[in-house]
Amino acid sequence: PDGVKYPILKALNSTAILASWGFIGRLNSEENVAFKLQLLNSDTWIPAFSEPTVSTTYLMTGLKPYTKPATPYGVTFSPTAEIYTMETVPGPFGAPKAVNVSSTTAVLFWSLLPHPNGIILYYILNANGYLRYNVSNSSTSYLISNLTPWTDYFFFLDACTSVGCTSGAVSETIKTLAAPSEGVKPPALTALSPTTISVTLSSPTHPNGALIEYRIFRRVSGVNETVSVRNLSMSD
Repeated sequence: PDGVKYPILKALNSTAILASWGFIGRLNSEENVAFKLQLLNSDTWIPAFSEPTVSTTYLMTGLKPYTKPATPYGVTFSPTAEIYTMETVPGPFGAPKAVNVSSTTAVLFWSLLPHPNGIILYYILNANGYLRYNVSNSSTSYLISNLTPWTDYFFFLDACTSVGCTSGAVSETIKTLAAPSEGVKPPALTALSPTTISVTLSSPTHPNGALIEYRIFRRVSGVNETVSVRNLSMSD
């Protein structure tokens, strides 16, 4: 036969394509026309069905999301027709990894998705399930700042196509490093005698680490010089 045209392809969803074609220009034979549909997969042509058919449509299912199969048909090959299956949400993927962890920052990095199932538009990096950071689709790392010292964090990534987002696996928990305490209140002083003062200490509002000791200093009013009085261990 000659005058064989390429099939018309329509993506129905992320895993199905409907192929349709018209009759040929000249049969060049007294036999009835029959068609074969073939699918190009990794440089190999695979028959879409086992026997030639007189039908002019065929529904291909079980395809991978956002892939581009190519299809000729007929004993005389037509030009190849190409179309992408529709996008869907990304497939499962792994957790980000944290490196260079300090008291308030951490660098997160991740690999490209094994099954993006479309064009990744952006990522959302989640810390402890409530801190969210929007990340460019071209990035595979991100520096998170303003973390709380001496705090446990876990991370996971949302990858998003035009259809929606998929959450990846959750990372191992990391702890930020310790930092100097914040919110240290002045001690409460009580005069017990002309030469004795009772000093009462309170815990800082943000210890930012495991407290080891308190250091008590004394300064006479109107004098800038301070004198160390005592280092009070937490075990005392």
